Amino acid sequence: MGEEQLLNGRWWLCTTAASLCIISCIASLFTIALIAINRYVYVCWHDIYDAVFTRCRTVVAVVSTWLTGLALDSPNHLGWSSHAFDAKTQKCLWDRTTGYHYTILFVGVGMLLPFVVAVVSYWRIFAYIQLAKQRILRMHCQARSDALRTLQYQDTSAPRHFRTGTELSSDTSGSVPKCPNTF
Repeated sequence: MGEEQLLNGRWWLCTTAASLCIISCIASLFTIALIAINRYVYVCWHDIYDAVFTRCRTVVAVVSTWLTGLALDSPNHLGWSSHAFDAKTQKCLWDRTTGYHYTILFVGVGMLLPFVVAVVSYWRIFAYIQLAKQRILRMHCQARSDALRTLQYQDTSAPRHFRTGTELSSDTSGSVPKCPNTF
């Protein structure tokens, strides 16, 4: 099905479809970036989460994603670029051959910016969790080491496995991290 058969003189249909596609695409990508920021603040900066993500600020953030989509589509209506039927993909989008600079703006701000924000946010969450995991393992190993030392100096009439702590150091169930023997 070609351009003529699909549109049949109804260019407003192509412009409307392209605008809706561009605006919703940008809004969805920026929403994903906002969700990543939300999760980053919740995990890494939990103490300030309630102050940063109030109901009012969250509504403003969501509305701003749609306004960003509208702002990034407006150059198509103002003459910098235009909407056109793309025969290759069989849909109406912005005309990538008309406005090269608009294409760079669209890809850079509309696609790469939210992608980078999401990747950095999730990477920082991952790094934070790894550090927390190491801290917990260190604390667990220290507590285990202290418990073994305490058991080692207890009454010698107790069974041998209580004195040496072998039941603690040979735990292979996987539920508790294995610590190196510290003495």
